[in-house]
Amino acid sequence: MPSPSRLLSLMLLVASSPTWAGSPVLQAVLGSSKATLTLDGGKPFTLAKGESRQGVRLIDIMTDSVVVEVDGTRKTLKLGQDVFTPASSPGKTTSTAGGVTLFADGRGHYYASVSINNSGARGLIDTGASALVLSATHARQMGIDYAKGARITLHTAQGPTGAFRVQVSAVKIESIQLYGVDAVVLEGSFPSLPLIGMTVLNQLDMQRDGDTLRLSKRY
Repeated sequence: MPSPSRLLSLMLLVASSPTWAGSPVLQAVLGSSKATLTLDGGKPFTLAKGESRQGVRLIDIMTDSVVVEVDGTRKTLKLGQDVFTPASSPGKTTSTAGGVTLFADGRGHYYASVSINNSGARGLIDTGASALVLSATHARQMGIDYAKGARITLHTAQGPTGAFRVQVSAVKIESIQLYGVDAVVLEGSFPSLPLIGMTVLNQLDMQRDGDTLRLSKRY
């Protein structure tokens, strides 16, 4: 699992990882009207319901998934589906109300959807992060008024970074609903995806078996 001192290099590795050719990937759900996707590892683009771009038409939006139409075929995409999955279980995440089974990517990293206020993004499981860590960009998309939080300074590989310490009343990790989660919001767009740290993981039981990680609600 990554440590805070390796956050910058880790995020650069994540950003450069390839997607499956020709497959749209859901990066974020922005409320009930818009979603951000990528195609063939290209630059993210945002669509409103009914809009089309690069051959992808956005049909419907749910909290952590969307329905798209590509070449006349409709497909449901979950957050992060078809990205960072092992060859043995491509795109597979098993989820129930009480728990979820995640599959590691080729580097041993685990990813899960993070949903707040009906908006979501795929996040990285990071035991080296003391809290749920969000960029200001993601926080705004999720309707978090982070400016009302306590202002702090974090020391990262990029140098001192302004941040805010907040509490999120409700957070959903895949199908698991959690309440009263402490979070840190960094100014700007870093990290490029949420880091699911210990203020979330302390509320969960984690069982690792080979390339799978089982998360279940502790209390």
